[in-house]
Amino acid sequence: MRGSNQQLLDEIKKMIEGKNFSSIDEAQDFLDQFMEKKNSRPVDDFLGISTNQMHRLLYTRSLLDLDNIVTFNIALGPEAFEGIPVVKNVFYFLSRLAELEPLKATQKGNLPLKFAQELFETFKEFPEGLRLNIRSEEETTTVLSLRHILKMCKWIKKEKKHFKLTLKGRKIVERGRLSTADFWILFSKFTQEFNWGFQDGYPELSIVQASFVFSLYLVHRLAREFIEADKIADRFVQAFPFALDEAKSGGSYFSTNPLRTVKNCFKLRFLVRFCEYFGFVIIRREKQKPYNEKLLIKKSDFFDDFIQWKV
Repeated sequence: MRGSNQQLLDEIKKMIEGKNFSSIDEAQDFLDQFMEKKNSRPVDDFLGISTNQMHRLLYTRSLLDLDNIVTFNIALGPEAFEGIPVVKNVFYFLSRLAELEPLKATQKGNLPLKFAQELFETFKEFPEGLRLNIRSEEETTTVLSLRHILKMCKWIKKEKKHFKLTLKGRKIVERGRLSTADFWILFSKFTQEFNWGFQDGYPELSIVQASFVFSLYLVHRLAREFIEADKIADRFVQAFPFALDEAKSGGSYFSTNPLRTVKNCFKLRFLVRFCEYFGFVIIRREKQKPYNEKLLIKKSDFFDDFIQWKV
């Protein structure tokens, strides 16, 4: 960071060398124009995104306000996303709850074990052929996370210690599928309200979620054909090197190899639990000894149908 600041100061000194300003205001106007031009130029570390554009991608509250950078096709028909994993999981959860409600919560406020086990097995959280029994909803990331997301979407509720569908959730079941508006709500809640760091054990690394629109741009640029996930993760680290400092301070386990920590966190939270879950990428998994696997990533047709870039 110090190096970047010094580089900027050197650049400013070079620009003002030999110039005479009649007032402080004139000098300030010159610097403002200089910074505006600089921040509007494409940045190599951002794959051509400018500093100003990056600021908007990170801090604009409404995704629809990014329309001069990227647009999301909310006019797609519901048939476009019916086969997407998260959509199938949502509809299964709501449909089964409609059959079983009111469903009594456990003493800790969780889904009853029998229902949680059914969802766990249906959602195939672990590889095919590996059958596991859970002792609580809390032992399955997919089920517990989805329950929280459905509550955020206001499709389910817990009332008098029982889980029930809301009126909006019941309408989805009666309709037989999620509407386009439902999918947009699900997408927005997942990306902007649900905490991606929930349950994964990595340091907070909130930049992984905060930069999800930029990371979608990385997928757009880099994953037109199958590419190693590590190469996309490398570009993420190149864009946000300060994440390494956070990983270093995240405890002895993470500080031993902060680069690996950040990259693995990015691959899990963004590529697997977001992009694959929402049907934006196709992932090929190649087993590597002893327990690792190489992920090969390619953006899906749905990615291009739903997301259009203007940069």
